[in-house]
Amino acid sequence: MKLLLLTLTIFIAFLSKAQNPNCPPGSNRAAPELDKFVGIWRWVSGTDTLILYLQKQYVEAKPGCNLPSIIGWHRYVQNGRLIESTEQYFGLPYLNDSHAMLISVVQSGINPNATEVVGSSKDITKNKSFTLSLKMLNTNYNQMRWKISNKQGMQKPNFDYGSTLPWDVVLQKL
Repeated sequence: MKLLLLTLTIFIAFLSKAQNPNCPPGSNRAAPELDKFVGIWRWVSGTDTLILYLQKQYVEAKPGCNLPSIIGWHRYVQNGRLIESTEQYFGLPYLNDSHAMLISVVQSGINPNATEVVGSSKDITKNKSFTLSLKMLNTNYNQMRWKISNKQGMQKPNFDYGSTLPWDVVLQKL
């Protein structure tokens, strides 16, 4: 009986898979649901301007497995003065330090009718990351809400809860 139970346990262990890979090696998922977010977006309020450059790229999640993601760069001008910019990196392949925003399909759990994606955004001046939400406001996909918030979890002592970039604005597609 013990031998039968041991054999059965080993048999089940060999047949079991903990996870099915959602990205077989060498594959690129098309993800047309991200296309509505791609482009140049702008918010203007008096002498303050935020410009986002959003591009779809395939980011290597693990060797041989590329996932579609939105990579973003920005330019922020406050009172007519340039505060921070990553636009000099616009269009470069995804690298950890050459972008200001990353929204991946995995992070967003995106579906074909998605009007909102969630990812992360960098505040270069304060050297910190935020949770970023981009939400389409109409069916023409020419207005989008940008909303950042501090990431959840424990923070370092003397954590700066402020942001250089605007917290919540509506952008127009150019």
